[in-house]
Amino acid sequence: MADVLLIYPKTDQDVKNVNIFFPITLVSIAGSLMKKGFSVKIIDQRINSNYENKIKKELNKNPLCVGFSVATGRQIKHSLDMSVLIKKINPNLKIVWGGVHPTLSPIQTIQHPFIDIIVKGEGEETFVELVEALKKKKDLKEIKGISYKKNNKIYHNYRRPYMDLEKIPDFPFHLVNPRNYFIDIKTSKKTLLLFSSRGCQNNCKFCYNGSIHKSTWRSMSASKTFNLLQRAKELGATCVKFGDENFFYGRKRIQELYQITKKEKSDVNISTTSTLEDLRPFTKKFGEQLVKTNFLDIFIGIETISKKLQKYINKPINTNDLLKLNKNFNNLDIFLKYSFIMGFPNETKNDIQESLDVIKRLMAENKQSAHYINIFSPYYGTAIFNNSWKGYKNKPNPKKLEDWINYSWIIGRNPWVSKERMSYIKRVIHFMYFLNNKDFIYTNRHKNHLIYKLYQEIARVRCKMNFFNFAPEIKIKQFIPR
Repeated sequence: MADVLLIYPKTDQDVKNVNIFFPITLVSIAGSLMKKGFSVKIIDQRINSNYENKIKKELNKNPLCVGFSVATGRQIKHSLDMSVLIKKINPNLKIVWGGVHPTLSPIQTIQHPFIDIIVKGEGEETFVELVEALKKKKDLKEIKGISYKKNNKIYHNYRRPYMDLEKIPDFPFHLVNPRNYFIDIKTSKKTLLLFSSRGCQNNCKFCYNGSIHKSTWRSMSASKTFNLLQRAKELGATCVKFGDENFFYGRKRIQELYQITKKEKSDVNISTTSTLEDLRPFTKKFGEQLVKTNFLDIFIGIETISKKLQKYINKPINTNDLLKLNKNFNNLDIFLKYSFIMGFPNETKNDIQESLDVIKRLMAENKQSAHYINIFSPYYGTAIFNNSWKGYKNKPNPKKLEDWINYSWIIGRNPWVSKERMSYIKRVIHFMYFLNNKDFIYTNRHKNHLIYKLYQEIARVRCKMNFFNFAPEIKIKQFIPR
């Protein structure tokens, strides 16, 4: 019998070895519960095709509650479907929602008739206190970080202070099969997603970090981070992708991790993220330490080179620093991945061209680099959401929880971008992709990779000439198996 049932809902865009990541949030909460003596069962809809029968089986064991981790979009639908099913079987069983969406939209979420309690923000400490209270049938009014219903009334308790990540117990990896969550990041086919820090010191207006973590940053110690790497190796992983917002903010921690790695002679690779400023100042010694700490690749969010747009999103970037850092990494065996965004409100072709010119230099001056270009779509709850939609009549304004099901921050609508401009941006993204390193573009999954290799030369000429118009090959591409 499990005291607590935790469910990770599917997203309808789940692809094994690509984006089915390790359910670290639920596993971390489970570890905190188990430390207090509670038993936990995790069911992942992305992995378990027979999840409905498994959920029914667990309900027969009368758990204290059922918890869901929910992000905006399709996860709301599948979490609601299961919440309805659970309430039909056991109307008195408490349904608890946590995750990004309940945190950013607590009032609307708790109003749903099939949701009893929501956890706002981090769940490790909150969930333990909640389950203890449910077991003892105590009042929930003193539990920080939740909203709940009582006698047909809704109560919103105070937010819980951010926790010390050193206090997080060891992750109970045995509750799931970690091998089901290995992803192929091109540079490593057995990569496991974990985390070693939370939050970011910056306050970019397009990022929900400002709403959830209030621009704070906390991390595990170097020794605890190293232990995660070794545990991942024991589970069969060759690389750990730390999904931190900013892995490098504590330079001292990076140096301590290097010393431990050197002493223990570890060979587990690291894929992670950084801001441009936190990789500076860059020295030859620092670069050598990164290589010897087994950093495989580093993802750096640049977003735009336009000073006007940098001000709009509150993310200043020094172009000279970027180009200098890029050259410094050219002699290191570490892959740099740069992220750019296009499709901002009031963006001009000149703004786009500024970014394209720098992308071309980055790719030319460092063969160990790659870039991504994404289309801007503001995430609900961020500082830029209302600002972007100001003056547009079709602004998303969901009246109830279900209205968020089909909202996607990945595909979202951009009425501030004309149809013609959006078509241009999509052509730019298509052609610029082929400026990336050949080893980054092609994998064995491409059934016709020779066609792509031949086409790359055509695409590169187009990019060099900034000729992004008239692109019939984009339509032809959809008929070529990958």
